[in-house]
Amino acid sequence: MKYLTHIAFVGFLLFFFSSTAYGDTHVRPFDTLYVWAESGLNVRDTPSTDGKKLGKLDYGEQIVALDWGSGQELTITAIKSQYIQSMKLAALSYTGRWIPIDFEGQKGYVFDGFLSKLPTIKIAPDQHQADIYRATESLEEYAARTFGMLKKLSVIDTVYPIPSKPRELLDRNNPSRIIYKNGAILNNYMGEGYGGQELIVPNLSFREGFLLFAFLNPEIKILDKYPAQLQTNVGFIGGEIQKDVIRLEFENYTAALKKVSGFVVISGFGTC
Repeated sequence: MKYLTHIAFVGFLLFFFSSTAYGDTHVRPFDTLYVWAESGLNVRDTPSTDGKKLGKLDYGEQIVALDWGSGQELTITAIKSQYIQSMKLAALSYTGRWIPIDFEGQKGYVFDGFLSKLPTIKIAPDQHQADIYRATESLEEYAARTFGMLKKLSVIDTVYPIPSKPRELLDRNNPSRIIYKNGAILNNYMGEGYGGQELIVPNLSFREGFLLFAFLNPEIKILDKYPAQLQTNVGFIGGEIQKDVIRLEFENYTAALKKVSGFVVISGFGTC
C-alpha cells in the first residue's frame, strides 16, 4: 500500500516550505544515545569541526553522554533548496552542539544532530542505488523491538480521523491499537481501499522524532542526491509547517509529524 512507503518522504518534503532551523535540546548528561548517521559519525578531540578526528562511530552504535552539549554550534543543511513540481522549496537545516563521550579510553566529542535516545531502525543498501539505504523492518516491527509490546487491542474511538474520511466510517472498521511498555502507542487503521498508521512516543524531542520519521523512506536521500528523479506528478495538494508541526497532503495520502505535550506523533494515511 502506497501510504506506508510515503510516510517519511512526504513529511520530509514539507520542511522545504520553510527555512527554519531546528535545534531543540534533547541530550542530557548520562543519556544513552544511538548514532542515526547512516555513514557514521566522526569523533573529534575538541567540540568543533576543527578538532582532530579520533575515529568514527558506526550507524546504530550506542554511546553515553558525559555532559551537556557545548562548543561550536553547528548548522547542518540536510537537503539543498531546489524546484519540485515548479515549486521553489527552501532548504532544510537544523542546529546542534557537541556531546562529550568516552571513545576508546579518551574523551571525544560528537555532533548531537544525529543522536537519539531511540535505537536505530534496521537498514540495508537499496538494490539499485547502493548509496541509498532502505528500512528493512516495518514501523510495527521496529516499535515492538524498541519499546516492547505490552498489549494489543481493538478500539472504536481513535485519536485522529483519516483525512477526508468520516469518523463513522473509520469507527466501523475497528482499528487496532498496540500499547508498548514505555507508554508509546501505535494505532493501525484499515478500511476498504485505505489505511494508515500513527505512532505516539513519549519523552522524545521533535528532532529525534524527525530522525525516525525521515528514515522510513529512502526518497529523502534520493531527493538530495538525485533530485531529477523526483520531478514527476505526485499529486501534491498542500501542507503546512509551524513550530513542532509538519503536515503534507497529496491526492492519495497525508503524512504528519508533530510534538504535542511531551509526545511526538508520526502519522501517515492514504489510499491503496
